[in-house]
Amino acid sequence: MFHSLKSLEAFESGISVIEVSHISERLDGVVSYCKQDAGTQDTGTTNPEFWQIAAENCDFEILPEDFLTFNKLEKLFIGRNKIKAIPDDIARFACLKELYIYGNALKTLPESLGSLPELRILDLSHQRLVSLPDTIGNLKKLEILYASNTEITDLPESLWRLNKLKYLNLTDNKLTRLPEMVSNLSALREFRLYNNHLTDLPDSLSLLKNLRELYLNGNQLKKLPENIGMLKSLEVLDLRNNRIGAIPESLGEAKNLIHLDLRANHFTKLPECLAKLPNLKKLDLRWSHLREHPAWLQSLEDRGCAIYL
Repeated sequence: MFHSLKSLEAFESGISVIEVSHISERLDGVVSYCKQDAGTQDTGTTNPEFWQIAAENCDFEILPEDFLTFNKLEKLFIGRNKIKAIPDDIARFACLKELYIYGNALKTLPESLGSLPELRILDLSHQRLVSLPDTIGNLKKLEILYASNTEITDLPESLWRLNKLKYLNLTDNKLTRLPEMVSNLSALREFRLYNNHLTDLPDSLSLLKNLRELYLNGNQLKKLPENIGMLKSLEVLDLRNNRIGAIPESLGEAKNLIHLDLRANHFTKLPECLAKLPNLKKLDLRWSHLREHPAWLQSLEDRGCAIYL
């Protein structure tokens, strides 16, 4: 199984001696780990407690059983392999904080994925996943979720219970809607949704008071929530390549907005409220259907905003 293993690294903090150990015959000579300091009490164990394993680009088709013996793991990197299934035994990693399984051949994930109580970062991107497990909402400490470039068309209701989530990347999927429950992601700071099939947005999106960056480019949006200006923390709003016919007046209330990209939409005029955005540094209006350029654009330029027409 390990004939093509290119790199496998395992580290333990607070130690001083590094050597190669025979964890098993199949791992002989390829596992580096850190041995306990000579001043630390010897527990007599011959299997060190790794906290990180990196095994990317190794052509694995299954998760090696040897990995499952290291139940103190905190980080596991197994991206860019050929893994077709994650075993239910993934739940053994009760200490796992970061799991990177992107770029494999997964179509589904086990429900046991939701039994990782310490998980903070999960990367599932770049594979043919068709769904996420309902138990994903049990990952109460999850802060960063990558689930981009998949075949996902809908999301489990439990996902919207992840109220510690700060970064959510759902780009390049086949999503057609967002539920009103999106407002439950109260800690969310960056939301990436570009290159999906969204046609509208729930009004509750505007309740994400901590949201700083929102990327919606490359969808099929025809309008925005009328209350979008309630996103008081928003700094970046990317709406290019949609079908938006009008910009809501309330957007002028998003006082922290720095970068506004409106390229390639269908609106024919702009609300003057945009001239009141005090922190706007970039406004991109290229390839729009504007009938005329409003005079107030000059005042934006005069105070240092870069405008692209």
